[in-house]
Amino acid sequence: MLFENFFSLDSLIALTFSAALTIKYLKINFKTEIRNQSHNINGNNNTINIYEMDKINKKNFKTLSIMIAAFLLVIFPVYPSLFIGIMKSFSWLPLVICFLGVSFQIYMRGMRRLYDLVYLIPSLIVGVLMYHAVYLAYHEGYIHTGIYSRVFNYLSEPYVNIAYLEGLNMLLVELAAYLGFIFLFLSAIYISFSFIVERDFDSANKYIFHWTITAFICNFLASGMMFEYVHGGFSYIEYAYKLLLYFFMNIV
Repeated sequence: MLFENFFSLDSLIALTFSAALTIKYLKINFKTEIRNQSHNINGNNNTINIYEMDKINKKNFKTLSIMIAAFLLVIFPVYPSLFIGIMKSFSWLPLVICFLGVSFQIYMRGMRRLYDLVYLIPSLIVGVLMYHAVYLAYHEGYIHTGIYSRVFNYLSEPYVNIAYLEGLNMLLVELAAYLGFIFLFLSAIYISFSFIVERDFDSANKYIFHWTITAFICNFLASGMMFEYVHGGFSYIEYAYKLLLYFFMNIV
C-alpha cells in the first residue's frame, strides 16, 4: 500500500516537480558561484564586475512563482482532487528540499551560510500546514469541481435577491478555499527555497516571519475555516486547530 501511494500519479508529479526545481536552482547556484570566484574583466578601464547571483536568482524565482500561480489558478478548480493529491505528496518535501539546498550552500560558500539552517524550521511548519489542509479537504469534502462555471452562472443571473446574494456569498467563500490552497503551495515553495538568496540576520528573520504568517493565513482559508467562520461554524474551527496542534505535537 505504501509503494502504491508513493508511485501514484500525484506522488510522481510532486516528486518530479520538486526534483526539477531543486536541480535547477542548485545548478544555477553552482555555476554562478564558480563565476563569482573568477572576476570578469570588461576592459573598460579594467573595471571588475562581480556576478550578482542572488539578485538574478531572486528575479528568476519571482517570475517562476508568478507562472506557477497563474497555472494553478486555471488548473486547480478544474482538477481539484489531483491537485490536492499532489499537495499531500508534496507536504513532506519542503523540509527535504530546504535541507539539500542549505547543505549545498554551506558546502559551496562555507560557514557564512550556516545561519541558513534556520530555514528548516518554517519548512517543517509549512509542510504540516499543507498536510493539515489536505486532510480536512479529504474528510470534510468542501472542495468541489466547476467553481468557475458556478460563479459565472451566478454572475449571469439577471435577478438579484437575498437568496441570490447568499448563494453567491457561499461560492465566493468556497473560492477563497481554492485560493488558500494555491497560495499555501506557493508559500511552501518560497520557504523551501529560502536558501537561494543570502540574507543577513534581520532580513532572514523578516523573510521567515512573512512567509510563515502567510502560510498560516492560507491554511485558514484552505482548510475550510473561513467558510465555517462566515456561517458561524466555530466548533469546526476549534476542531481544525486542535487537529493542527495534534499534527504538530506528533512531529516533535
